[in-house]
Amino acid sequence: DRGLFSGLWHFPYARLGRRTTLPPQLRACLRRQRARLEAPRPLLRLNHPMTAGNLDLHVFLASAPHARAETHARWISPRGLRRTAMGAATRKILAATNLAG
Repeated sequence: DRGLFSGLWHFPYARLGRRTTLPPQLRACLRRQRARLEAPRPLLRLNHPMTAGNLDLHVFLASAPHARAETHARWISPRGLRRTAMGAATRKILAATNLAG
């Protein structure tokens, strides 16, 4: 709600750390959203430099045919993504996956 990235949208995320499996927070998020991973391995990996350090992003593809949006979340069509305020890391994921067309 406040701070540097307030008002910007992003994909659901969780800190991976040194794990090789999905963290419990991300699994819980997928379960709440009635979503499932399409593959157990990342679709792609990206590095995103920031002032406070680099982000090593592991991007997974999920589907949610019976999605249920939470109060702090919403589902956006690929066309709608072009008009959504988001940070540079999220835009980098969109460009790499060509989700916004």
